[in-house]
Amino acid sequence: MQENEERRQGEEAHPWGPETVHFTVPRDLLRKALALAQENRWSDDEALRIVFAYGVSYLLAERRLREAMTRGHELAQEVQRLTDELMTMHSMYAVMKFRAFTLEQEKQALELRIAGLEGENRMYAQRLAKFRQDEEALRAEIATLEGEKRRLEAENRRLREQLMDGKLRTGAEERRGVLRWLRGRWGGPPGR
Repeated sequence: MQENEERRQGEEAHPWGPETVHFTVPRDLLRKALALAQENRWSDDEALRIVFAYGVSYLLAERRLREAMTRGHELAQEVQRLTDELMTMHSMYAVMKFRAFTLEQEKQALELRIAGLEGENRMYAQRLAKFRQDEEALRAEIATLEGEKRRLEAENRRLREQLMDGKLRTGAEERRGVLRWLRGRWGGPPGR
């Protein structure tokens, strides 16, 4: 009971929503319906919905026509014309409702995808900001290292100049000087 009530409420909320129907039809009838689909460039699913809608509209119109024929020939012709128009409109309307429903579903799916892509975009923007911070830190470190390199190059040039001018002693000369000093102090053998 509750299930029927929920179903009825669901139908009221979306009266144009699709219903899945399973039934068996003669193979020849199915081939004719699919041939109509091919002639009119409809998809197979769309063709079956249109044929079904046309069939229902036709049966309703036929019943109305029989009722009208009891009233007169002119009225019957007008009713036939109007019934044909109505049948065409009903089938087109049924297809349009289904297309609207499927487009609504696709729209919802696209909205979900967009939300996901926006989240990804925010994440990538944060990562980019972090990369930029890292880049600035690395640039500062490079500037520091380049300054240190320039200082060491200047020191190296200064030491070379002193060595060339004879103001700087090499390691061997310094050792000999220390040895002379020690020998002179303790009276060891004279050095070279």
